[in-house]
Amino acid sequence: MARNIIAVIIGIVAAGIATYFVQSVSDRLFPLPPDLDITDFEAMKAHVATLPPLAFVIVLVAHFAGSLFGGMVGAKVASSHQFKITLFIGGFMIAMGILNLLTIPHPIWFMVADIFMYLPGAYLGFRIYQRHFPNQAA
Repeated sequence: MARNIIAVIIGIVAAGIATYFVQSVSDRLFPLPPDLDITDFEAMKAHVATLPPLAFVIVLVAHFAGSLFGGMVGAKVASSHQFKITLFIGGFMIAMGILNLLTIPHPIWFMVADIFMYLPGAYLGFRIYQRHFPNQAA
């Protein structure tokens, strides 16, 4: 039981790290203006409106990759119930994604696509884990 709780925590941390690294590509290609006040919703909304679709696609890939990596790591660390742990990590990522969508303005197409990135990513992470560790998968 304790190992499974640790697996969830480590999986969530791994998901966050993977998301950060992939999303940093978008941040480097499309940096925030130095004078932008990120606490000003209207200023953020105006900035987001200037971003090209590629910036959002990279973020979608980051969210998918984060869930994939977090699910895979969580399944590997867990002592049992790997699939449930993977889905929990994917669910946690959905919750964080919704929080992100509520606090930062995004285009509608991105909002719809983003919600559907997390669970498939986590599921694929579990399937990769299953393929590489077939005797441990449960």
